Amino acid sequence: MKRFTAAAMAMVLSASMLTEAFAASVSDTEPAVEDENGGEDLSVEKVPYTSTPDQWEYQLDEDNKTITLTKYKDNITDIFIPSSMSITDPDTSEKKDYTVILRSVSGVSPNAYEDSCSKLTVVEFADGLKLAEDASYMFSCCSSLEHLDLSAVSFSGLTSMKLMFYNCSSLTELNFGSIDTENVTDLSGLLYGCSSLQSIDLGSFDTGKVTDMSEMFAYCSSLKSLDLSMIDSVNVTSMKGLFSECSSLEQLDLENFSTVSATDMFSMFNMCKSLT
Repeated sequence: MKRFTAAAMAMVLSASMLTEAFAASVSDTEPAVEDENGGEDLSVEKVPYTSTPDQWEYQLDEDNKTITLTKYKDNITDIFIPSSMSITDPDTSEKKDYTVILRSVSGVSPNAYEDSCSKLTVVEFADGLKLAEDASYMFSCCSSLEHLDLSAVSFSGLTSMKLMFYNCSSLTELNFGSIDTENVTDLSGLLYGCSSLQSIDLGSFDTGKVTDMSEMFAYCSSLKSLDLSMIDSVNVTSMKGLFSECSSLEQLDLENFSTVSATDMFSMFNMCKSLT
């Protein structure tokens, strides 16, 4: 018959108590929320963060009480851009409200791109949010954006959409809504490098004043079909590289598409190897 010393008995009791305590702590822990199939419940929608002035480079117009956003500089990846923002005057502590005008998310020149833009995954807009007349480079290099719905914003007075979505390489869905492009003259590089985009609806585009469509769809390598039958191109002078590297493009409707004013059509269909 084995005999245990008092010290040994104490060690056995301590180990037993620790085991029971650990089991109790595990049983008291709330389980992760699961769906009906036993997996993690991902149904709760993630609400984008309402953007504030400190996340942006901006310009204030005190006379018109507007704040023009020129570059996003924060690390929050899901944002909602409101139609107005408040700023507290550091001298008077007075809170002032300004109407938001979105000039650019990525910067106002090709050399202004920063990592903060490339990390953005969700950008949503308040109803009636006004875009600046010059929308060039607006979402350039927002390479993590997959969906973008512009149906709520105001396009009134828009004149340029040059490289607006340049290198938005993850973009699979783009909704322009009832976009007002009546005064737009430059569409060059509009969707350049949108390599995940398979289709695009430009039915609401008024392009009667457009003169430059160079590389408008260049490197849209996943684009399979494109209907430009309603596009007015009578004043377009440059169509250089218009469909260049659209390697998956199988159907292209150019009925009523005019080249009467075109002076540069170099590489217009370069590497469109799937066109029949």
